[in-house]
Amino acid sequence: MSQIAKLILLENGVITKKVSYQDNDTVTVTIGSRSSNPLVDFELDSSLISPEHAFISGDGLGNLFLTDQGSTNGTFLNGTRIPSHQDILLEPGSTITFASNDLYQLYVEPSISEQPIQPAIAADENSNYSSIIDLLNTSGNVIVGRGADSDLMISDVTVSRQHAHIVKTSPSTFTITDLNSTNGTFINGQKLQGTRNLLTDDIILIGDFRLSLTGSTQDIRNEIAIRTEGIMKQYQNGYLGLQETSISIPSQKLLAIMGPSGCGKSTLMKALNGDDPCTNGRVFIHGLELTANYEYLKPRIGYVPQDDIVHKELTVEQSLFYAAKLRMDKPDKITIETKIDQILFSLNIQQIRKNKIHSISGGQRKRVSIAVELLTDPLILFLDEPTSPLDPQTIEEFLDILRSLSDRGTTVILVTHKPEDLNYMDLVIFMSEGGHLVYYGSTDKYKEYFGVNSAVEVYADISGTEAPVWIRQYQSQHNDVALQESSTPSHITKLKTSTLLQLYWLSKRYLNIKINDRLNTLILLAQAPVIALLLSFIFQHISPAVPFLVAISAIWFGVSNAAREIVSELPIYRRERMFNLKITPYILSKLTILTLLSIIQASLLIGILSLRFSDVMFNDINPVWHNPASAILWTILLSLSASMMGLLLSATMNSSEKVMTLVPIVLIPQIILAGFITKISNWGIEIISWLTLARWGTEGLHIIQEKVYTTQVFVNTTKNSTGKIINSTTQVQGGPTDAIQHLNNFFLQDYRNMSLFGELTNTLTLDAIFIIGLGILFFILTWISLKRKDTL
Repeated sequence: MSQIAKLILLENGVITKKVSYQDNDTVTVTIGSRSSNPLVDFELDSSLISPEHAFISGDGLGNLFLTDQGSTNGTFLNGTRIPSHQDILLEPGSTITFASNDLYQLYVEPSISEQPIQPAIAADENSNYSSIIDLLNTSGNVIVGRGADSDLMISDVTVSRQHAHIVKTSPSTFTITDLNSTNGTFINGQKLQGTRNLLTDDIILIGDFRLSLTGSTQDIRNEIAIRTEGIMKQYQNGYLGLQETSISIPSQKLLAIMGPSGCGKSTLMKALNGDDPCTNGRVFIHGLELTANYEYLKPRIGYVPQDDIVHKELTVEQSLFYAAKLRMDKPDKITIETKIDQILFSLNIQQIRKNKIHSISGGQRKRVSIAVELLTDPLILFLDEPTSPLDPQTIEEFLDILRSLSDRGTTVILVTHKPEDLNYMDLVIFMSEGGHLVYYGSTDKYKEYFGVNSAVEVYADISGTEAPVWIRQYQSQHNDVALQESSTPSHITKLKTSTLLQLYWLSKRYLNIKINDRLNTLILLAQAPVIALLLSFIFQHISPAVPFLVAISAIWFGVSNAAREIVSELPIYRRERMFNLKITPYILSKLTILTLLSIIQASLLIGILSLRFSDVMFNDINPVWHNPASAILWTILLSLSASMMGLLLSATMNSSEKVMTLVPIVLIPQIILAGFITKISNWGIEIISWLTLARWGTEGLHIIQEKVYTTQVFVNTTKNSTGKIINSTTQVQGGPTDAIQHLNNFFLQDYRNMSLFGELTNTLTLDAIFIIGLGILFFILTWISLKRKDTL
């Protein structure tokens, strides 16, 4: 079938010309400078553009080629200069610029069908095809794909050229193997790994198509977008956030969910998209039950919560790139760049591609969040209060974009409280307090239904004393809906993704965030030299206080580095966790980059102190900083365990303010119980001190240091015969002292003789065991805290 394609010219981001053609045309489009030459189709007003700069040709087979005509300043495809006089294949979504100048951009819009999607499904003409089993009975094996050499051809971009291989192994047994397809093969909602047996009633999901051995091939996009059967949401305290609801939402529609605050709008949305599943009833997405097929459906459901789901420190391009790496299945760089070009253009934000998220407007940030969700081409897009932060002019443009998404095949469902948004919607759901639906239907008919002139009047009716009337009326009109037996949703299976790949891309993204956030990162790194210089100025010798303060500093570095790293991106974490994020690589990615920070901080801190307290500064009588390499490694270990403690705080709380309130509460006991400020007086306090990093960190640094400089004060007095003091002199003596013996004076006497630790007492081994053990404990508690945030 012929497809409509477009070449779109933008000048300073504004569309100035479009050329439409059939993709089976032998089209030729010429680009050049403005002149009287009538052969130039796109005239560019710039001295950098050659008279006949480049041309684009179509070969009649659906392919477009770009050719530079030997221009002086070059033609650029997706930012890369192409060689002259060579035909370069153009992919849909490509962006062409000229003379390394972004003033003009020529965009290749992806083809759009002239009619609704009707995939070509074919088989060998001699096979008398009516089902896959018929093909298997003829040849014994079937290749499913979009390539012309496939036995069962499904001509759709969601299907790979050779997607899956089905084999008849005996008269009644069959196997299926995924052929390393782009979008995977799913059996009964679960992704196929390797080869497995296939039963006659198994549902095979390939791309956007549902197959079975005995049935026909169906495009799920032709199914009702969402259908619910008696869904309800009851919370642990017994409160019903959503009353029993059964609705059907057609595909490619714009639906608004409206109602007063606390009526259950977001509850309904989260029940429909799986973010917070219903406690009773079932949800069907394009004919597939949500919980049973969630692994398959997950990429086809887009969800933008109220908070932004992009890191403000990254650029728009970086945000989309890392999201693609984390969400898409084995994407290459060219595929990602093409996809990003296409999405940015469709959302009209291609001009902010290189901008950091924090520098763009609220409306643009919302569109970038939507762009993240569009990477996987969702069939349904959920938006929670998307127009709240936008001004009226931006709202109009934003809703026009949603309309274009709907026209291209995406069902859009948004929660909103702005009545004017209804002017752009096809359907609306009004909800009343207590989670009751009071209207579901066309936006053209709600005024007549309620007998009002505006949506504002509807709010007044369904929020006041008249609300029960409208609830009963809606129930009376919908009590004839035939419902299947409700069931409690089963556990939703997580998508099987590579832990190592997630760790790599999460770590790389986190590193980019730190690099881009230069000021904050420099402040974190500057703490170490500032503290080291203060210690150098204040202390003339390495007194016992120096290793103690170094240990406290290392703990402070770790906690302060990590305390806000999870809670500050909680909306992003929740959305990525809902999609396919694993908790372990997420925590380890934080720890990986925090390790780099700790290495730099420890090296600066100990390095400066080593120079200050060195042989150059002191003679043999006074102790120098002993074994700096060991001190650096020890400080890094201590800082890493403290980082895990900071991540635990960050994972436990739901706001940065709460976390920073807890930081002093956590750090002060470290100082008090380190066994240096004052002598530990009883076994209860002694055991509590074992649970602090400062206790073991301070002891370890004293062991590494070996010698510290201590002072003793002697007072000589002379008394007369009556005992009255007639003369008093004070003498101060100082010198090197065994560091660990001096520190032991602050611990209980029995600590050194404990049979529990035996020979490990006062050793780095025991100190390391406790520090590493506490770090592992913090890791486990962080994992549990994050897991408890799951709603699936």
